[in-house]
Amino acid sequence: MGMHIIMELYGCPAELIAHVPSVKHIFDEIIRKANINRISEAYHQFKPYGVTGIVLLEESHISVHTWPEFGYVAMDIYTCGSEEKAIKAAKIAEKLFMPEKVLKKELIRGLEHETSLARRFL
Repeated sequence: MGMHIIMELYGCPAELIAHVPSVKHIFDEIIRKANINRISEAYHQFKPYGVTGIVLLEESHISVHTWPEFGYVAMDIYTCGSEEKAIKAAKIAEKLFMPEKVLKKELIRGLEHETSLARRFL
């Protein structure tokens, strides 16, 4: 059904992840460069700093939570269909958030490829 990438980015510059405009700008670039399609978005600014955001995609979603005081970003990328778009979005995020360290897990989501299983649950 798709690729789900769970990312933890450590050592990101605080000024990049503290406020909605800069985080939104990074997400806009990820969406544009990975050629994924935005449906809707919502961001929340924490006081004095920190951001939570989600972008709903035709392909699924990307989300982010930031802790600038620790230089930490937690991010999910989930795209249905093509794994390539999720992988490309993750590579772009790694470049734009400028972390010192990245941990990520890549999960293939969906039913097993046996049609008998799909029929059993439908």
